[in-house]
Amino acid sequence: MTSQPNRRLFASLLCLLAVTCCSCMETPQERLIGRWFNSQNSIRFKDDGTLVWNARTRRAYGRYWYTGEARATATNQSQPNLTLQLVTAENEIVSKYELQFLGGDKLRLQPVDRNNQAAGGLFVLTKAGPDDTLTNELASR
Repeated sequence: MTSQPNRRLFASLLCLLAVTCCSCMETPQERLIGRWFNSQNSIRFKDDGTLVWNARTRRAYGRYWYTGEARATATNQSQPNLTLQLVTAENEIVSKYELQFLGGDKLRLQPVDRNNQAAGGLFVLTKAGPDDTLTNELASR
């Protein structure tokens, strides 16, 4: 008779744990939010769908659309899952990329041409930490 209340308590705790774990998991779109950088570029993805891209030669502002979908491992054809609409001082650029997360703090951006073929310009970015002063400065803008 005493095992019935214990089972209910155990089941309740198990459900609470499952809900807690599920709520802590980030979606791919949430993982993208923040500043990503390498020696040539710094890209700040904001949660409102806007971004700031600082490169050595120029700064661009714009919007992005990220589906969060990843390429099937059986295909070699690039699958664009990130579209950037950037405005620079000179012009407006729309580019498509295949974005792939490489662990928790790195991502790979591969430009994709109109025929879904990988184009030149592949680069890897590292995510800035929460104590990064530039990240916090950009977030306040």
